[in-house]
Amino acid sequence: MMYSHKHRVGLIHIPKAAGTSIRRALLQMFPGKYDWYQAPMDHMHVQGWIIRDVVLGKFAFSRIRWFAVTRHPVHTIWASYMRTRQIASKPKRRGFSKQYCEYLDRFLTYKAFDEYASEEWLNLDRHLRHGGLWQTYCCDREGTPLPVNVLRFDDLTSEWERLLTDWRLPRCVLGRKNSSGATFDRGLVSDATYARIMDYCHLDCERFGHE
Repeated sequence: MMYSHKHRVGLIHIPKAAGTSIRRALLQMFPGKYDWYQAPMDHMHVQGWIIRDVVLGKFAFSRIRWFAVTRHPVHTIWASYMRTRQIASKPKRRGFSKQYCEYLDRFLTYKAFDEYASEEWLNLDRHLRHGGLWQTYCCDREGTPLPVNVLRFDDLTSEWERLLTDWRLPRCVLGRKNSSGATFDRGLVSDATYARIMDYCHLDCERFGHE
């Protein structure tokens, strides 16, 4: 989560969908010391309804123009797996919250991607709502879409340019960086897990045409 009352712009940071690159671009766009509020690194993925109902209140939320980036659900979970594997393997965890450290400890017990996807994402006790990432982060608790302009990860360069034009924001090149450095490998995702993710994230697939 990142927002500016001054500039009336807010990012709902969906995991593994160029959020860190966008945060950098927004800071470059408006570099004032007090222009932005940013959630801490291990609490950056705040759902839209929580921002509205708990963090800001409905009136303040409505005064900000919100946007998010969504990505193919299998690619999203794969990217999360690869990045978490890198972080969990490092011995130093200074500055991480207790909750995040517990997540890293759980990760180390998983034998492969299939188990990670099942336990950390396709599990009603975790954070992903049945329906998908868009349903989880950009809708309220009843599933009604919030006023969030959603950009597609697979066409983000042109989507970003469109947003800047529509909102009359300063021109700013989006320097995208892959945090894990890993390319999606379809061969390492079983057909059963792939199908299960797509079924679980059916609203993402219906809304954004993922196959």
